[in-house]
Amino acid sequence: MAETLEEAGRTLEEMQESRDAVLGGSRRVIATCSRAIMAVHRGDAEGASRMLENVGPLLESLRSHTMPRTERYIITAEQEYVEASALIAIVRGDRIPPPSALAVLPESYVLGLLDVVGELKRLMLDLMRTGRTADAAGVFDTMDELYGMLYGFAAYDKVLRESRRKLDVGRMVLESSRSAITEERRRQELARTVTDRRDADGAGDGIRTHELLRD
Repeated sequence: MAETLEEAGRTLEEMQESRDAVLGGSRRVIATCSRAIMAVHRGDAEGASRMLENVGPLLESLRSHTMPRTERYIITAEQEYVEASALIAIVRGDRIPPPSALAVLPESYVLGLLDVVGELKRLMLDLMRTGRTADAAGVFDTMDELYGMLYGFAAYDKVLRESRRKLDVGRMVLESSRSAITEERRRQELARTVTDRRDADGAGDGIRTHELLRD
């Protein structure tokens, strides 16, 4: 009995050490990825890419500390890595890297891509505020396409934790983005119409004034 308990204690101690190591490293990964995402929104995609250079090796090191029952603790860090990597790729016009290139778990990959939808809305709104409506519309199209590809993963909600909630949030983000970009297009069309009418009226007045002066 004593030997059995001693063995159980060693196993639990190993699990505790594994958990602490993974969670500690994960916090560093999450902080770095958050800074990279903020850099993208500041327009520094290249700087953001450099920030992520050490994240892959760090995650690889963390995986060496995982055990079957502590592997789940690395998922959040991997999600952040996927989110930042995908956002950088989209902004640079590159293909989103596959899970094999990022060396992440399948569930981390899907959940990370779902989080990208919200970041794309923020990017779209930033572009709209600076008058780059065409670029904002392109970002919305990417958001719409990405969500469409991810929607089918709702079927795996029982094994892919939080997927349904993230899909529900993504749908609301997508619809509010659709409303925002549609409203902006209407506003610009109205502004163009008003400008065209003013120009036409101004040209007409000019002709009449010239004719009166000539008389």
